[in-house]
Amino acid sequence: MKIVQIMATDGGRIGGLEKHTFQLCEKLAEAHEVHLFLDDHYRAQAPVASSLHCHYFDFSKGRMNLCLLLSMYRKLKSIQPDLIHAQGGKASKMLNFLLPFLKLPSVATIHGMKNNMKSYRHFSEVITVSQSVAKKILPVRSVHVVHNGVSIQAISNKHQQPIEPIRKAVAVGRLDPVKGFDRLIDAWQDIDMQLEILGDGPERERLSQKIRALKLEHKIHLLGHQTDIYRYLASASFVVISSSREGGPIILAEALLAKIPVISTDVGMVREFIPETYIAAGFDVEHLRQLINEAVMHLDQLDQEFQPAFHRAASQLSLDAMTQHTLKVYQQALK
Repeated sequence: MKIVQIMATDGGRIGGLEKHTFQLCEKLAEAHEVHLFLDDHYRAQAPVASSLHCHYFDFSKGRMNLCLLLSMYRKLKSIQPDLIHAQGGKASKMLNFLLPFLKLPSVATIHGMKNNMKSYRHFSEVITVSQSVAKKILPVRSVHVVHNGVSIQAISNKHQQPIEPIRKAVAVGRLDPVKGFDRLIDAWQDIDMQLEILGDGPERERLSQKIRALKLEHKIHLLGHQTDIYRYLASASFVVISSSREGGPIILAEALLAKIPVISTDVGMVREFIPETYIAAGFDVEHLRQLINEAVMHLDQLDQEFQPAFHRAASQLSLDAMTQHTLKVYQQALK
């Protein structure tokens, strides 16, 4: 099968959508011819495989930029794919505009909570990364839920080399307001444990100032973007997700497949995998503080209580499982 994947994010940042797309393209390229449309800023990070072909565009232009749309249309016509797959809202909006001129089977993946779902009505098939996202689009059309998956082999390789073990928690994500790291820092004032936050982004300086203002430098550490997060996960007591809005999130799959417990706000696919006890009742500082204290008080029980979550993740959140489920959706689209 000849597949075109469109990832229209720009700027070169790597988040959940980018990880998802890169890993899926690499895996699909093992048995199919894959063409990936991506922004020029990702040249250094783009996946490499013999049957994977990258085509670079300036996706910093508006999604309705006619020159950009025309260049994509011409490239699609020259490739003549069997199927086109748009990753995320911007790529879906652009492909939705081109679909009447292409008349090809199409798939769109919704990675986050969207307000306007009408543009997804014209795709052959639509994927969401969690049941909570699926519920928002079901009034408009049918969807498939395909959870974000990650490579088990990559986790097992990294998991053998932990950094020096200490009593700590880890949070991972781009430093954006939606990730709730400011609330997490406020909540951590009364927590007797180290917290490492892995990630970079526009909120870094503001979060650093907050940590200094609260005199928490001794127990909260901003470690920046890390390409190898598994060495940090391997020595963590648990992972914290403090987001106010998420589609996936991928760190849930990464942690559970590495057999690290996760405590989280009620976002994305969290409720589908972890025990109710470890999901915050709300999104404010007090709810986060109560959740974290509950986990700290039961550290000796966490591994046992999360065994069902670890087993569920192993069967549903691997890269192989995600790829096979995606291919089934492709077959539906081709029909």
